[in-house]
Amino acid sequence: MRNLIECNNVIPTIFIVSENTPIEKYIAECAELYHVKNSYITQVMPEKEELTVDQIKELSQLTRYSSTHPSLIVLVGLDRSSAEVQNMLLKTLEEISERYYFILFVRTLDSVFPTIRSRCTITNNIKHSNHLFEKRMNIDGAEYFSLHSNSDISREEAIKKIDTFLQTAIVNSLDTISHILHTRSLIQNNNVDPAMGLDNILLFFQKHSIIKNI
Repeated sequence: MRNLIECNNVIPTIFIVSENTPIEKYIAECAELYHVKNSYITQVMPEKEELTVDQIKELSQLTRYSSTHPSLIVLVGLDRSSAEVQNMLLKTLEEISERYYFILFVRTLDSVFPTIRSRCTITNNIKHSNHLFEKRMNIDGAEYFSLHSNSDISREEAIKKIDTFLQTAIVNSLDTISHILHTRSLIQNNNVDPAMGLDNILLFFQKHSIIKNI
């Protein structure tokens, strides 16, 4: 199984939203973060009540080849879609080419397959979270990264630590995701010492109250 982060250097984001959430706002913010032009944004909306197999097949064909421009894929209503649809999407996420960024809008997290959740960073935009969300919230970013502060950690270990955090924590800011992924890229490309990179993330958390309980 290919590592999703190695495919496109970013982990897909699941936004937990309510019926009245202005999702266009989040789409615009993500497009700005990833430098995606409007012509390279693809929105996949439910047909009637749920996403369909044909829609995911078309999406798979779209993402099969490497894009020459950053492209943003938006899916709405995955939590109301069938097991077949979610399994097909999982395969698509595992096989995507570079420069494709995924954001998924759902109303309930527990209806999304664990194999998909584990590959995403999750942002809750509603007041009352469900049990799965609360379980993932019990992570203090500053404490998590301070465990290796000023220590002799290898590049591989540092990258794994960052990936584990992004796949487990609830991150409520696109700026935070961008900062962590940028630091990850510097570590991966040997442009910064791994321990210094983790210390940089630690300092970011100390300066900004990003992860908070709801």
